[in-house]
Amino acid sequence: MTFPYSLSVAQFHDTRSQMPQAICELSPGGVNRHLLINREKPPFNDPNMRQAMALAIDRKAFIDIIDQGEGEIGGILQPPPAGLWGMPQQEAAKLTGYRIDIKPSEGDAQAAGEGQAGPG
Repeated sequence: MTFPYSLSVAQFHDTRSQMPQAICELSPGGVNRHLLINREKPPFNDPNMRQAMALAIDRKAFIDIIDQGEGEIGGILQPPPAGLWGMPQQEAAKLTGYRIDIKPSEGDAQAAGEGQAGPG
C-alpha cells in the first residue's frame, strides 16, 4: 500500500509506531514553506527591517517544527537530494539568513534592524 504525497509527517510517524514491521519511507513533498510579509506596510517597508528578519529567522527550527524534523532547508526550489535543481546546502549557506548556525547572524540582524547593513 502506498500513499505518495498524501501522508503528512505526523501520519507517517503514527503509521510507523503502529506497525513497526512495515517498510515506511517518507518521500520529500513538493510543498515549499514560506513566510510571507507585506513589504508595502510598516515596519516591513523598511529594507533594513526585512534584512534583520532574514538574518534572525532560524530556518532549521522553522522547518523542524513544521515537518517534525523531516524537512530540508531550501530556497525557492526543492532542495537536494530530492530536488534536481535546488541549491546545495553549502551554497545556500552563503545567502543572507541561510547560515546553518544562526548565532553569528544574530548580531547582524540587530545591526540591520537598527539601520546598519550587516554582512549577511
